Amino acid sequence: MQKFADEHPEFLDYGLSKTEGGTGHAIYAKPELPMTNPVAKKIRCEIAHVHPSDNSLHVHISPRDAREIITAGWGMRFSVQGLAPPSWVSAIQSITYNFSNQANSNGVDNGVCATG
Repeated sequence: MQKFADEHPEFLDYGLSKTEGGTGHAIYAKPELPMTNPVAKKIRCEIAHVHPSDNSLHVHISPRDAREIITAGWGMRFSVQGLAPPSWVSAIQSITYNFSNQANSNGVDNGVCATG
């Protein structure tokens, strides 16, 4: 993720996940950009974060993009209902990726690009 953020410094920031309490790294859309979705600001413009303990990646993504990712078999929906503050729940669809092969890795790249 850091490489991805470093390749797009005009759009992205890299740091510890605010939605996960700083337990893993995350990429963020720059909140000052005019194209930043106002709904994304509810989750502090976090696009994705990693869970080092199980090597999973959670990506906050639009319902349309989530449908494409799930249909392609690149990831599965991870509900934040009951885990996140109520104001965040309507703002995000969270997708969990699994890194079992190169096709899944390409899906991750495509999914993360779609969020930015």
